[in-house]
Amino acid sequence: MKKTILNIAITAGLLTGVAITNSCSEDIADSDRYTAVGQTITEYIAANERFSDFYYLLNKTGYAELLSAYGTYTCFVMNNDSLRAYIRNVYAQEGITTNYGDSITRSVSDSLARDIVEFHLSASKYSSADMEGTTTIRSFLGRDINTSVKGDSILVNKYAYVVSKDNEKSNGVVHEVSSVLTKSNSLVTGELENMSGYSLFMEALETTGLVDSLTSQNKGKAYSLSNGGSNYVPDESRSGIHYLRRFQRCTEK
Repeated sequence: MKKTILNIAITAGLLTGVAITNSCSEDIADSDRYTAVGQTITEYIAANERFSDFYYLLNKTGYAELLSAYGTYTCFVMNNDSLRAYIRNVYAQEGITTNYGDSITRSVSDSLARDIVEFHLSASKYSSADMEGTTTIRSFLGRDINTSVKGDSILVNKYAYVVSKDNEKSNGVVHEVSSVLTKSNSLVTGELENMSGYSLFMEALETTGLVDSLTSQNKGKAYSLSNGGSNYVPDESRSGIHYLRRFQRCTEK
């Protein structure tokens, strides 16, 4: 009897092992692989000579490898002439004289290369349909890319146009833009003045003296404006902070 039970146990164990082996040999979905299947963003850019300078920057910064792997990225890419013109302008503003000609992209520093590349990449996929109206896209640089529609065209950061959109790749999408995207240097107060629906908040900032504070680099202290949080408030603005607290409570009702 014991021998029979032992044989049954061994047989059951063997069958379980077969089942496990079969389950482990199932095909893994392409979406779960680390390597993208099909043409990737990196491969697309590498295959187009007019993007060769941007491809150089991708390799210089290490992002060529990232954009060869699985993901859902958005890449804004510009042609060589646009990238070279931008770099020449940066050098001119810094008083740097160069004679690099068409090889000027090879002269950029690591920090400038990373600054350019990271501001043209997002970890989320945005098609042209997603950019209709006003859309804010967070870049790898941590700065926002803002899109809007002007006529039949998509405008990016107010100055660059999307000239070739929705180039779908296995790990995201590529949009060609007319020029290098430039970061906004607008101050918080300037942005608020341009946004509808914030007139009362701007009035509160002016009343408390925080408008001047947001345009300066003065040292200050942190004061609580909401439950569980604190905000930077320069010393000269403390007299009006209670007004801003009351304003916030009113807007939350």
